[in-house]
Amino acid sequence: MIVGNAMKRQINEKVKFFKNFRIFQTLSRTKMQRMLYFFTEKKFKRKQVVYMEGVDNTDGVYFVRSGEFEVSKRIKI
Repeated sequence: MIVGNAMKRQINEKVKFFKNFRIFQTLSRTKMQRMLYFFTEKKFKRKQVVYMEGVDNTDGVYFVRSGEFEVSKRIKI
């Protein structure tokens, strides 16, 4: 089944990516695959603001698979 093989390949790529993070290294492959269902993949455009402190209300975390990002913080002087 072509669709099944393509989906398995995507899942394997995601598991391999997350296994690079220490927090996920002790999880079994099966548990990691189950966790993937709770993750959402998002793509952002260049210069797009992903999160703005004080404006955005989020309880998530971002893992960057490719590309670059910049972190900045505004402070009052």
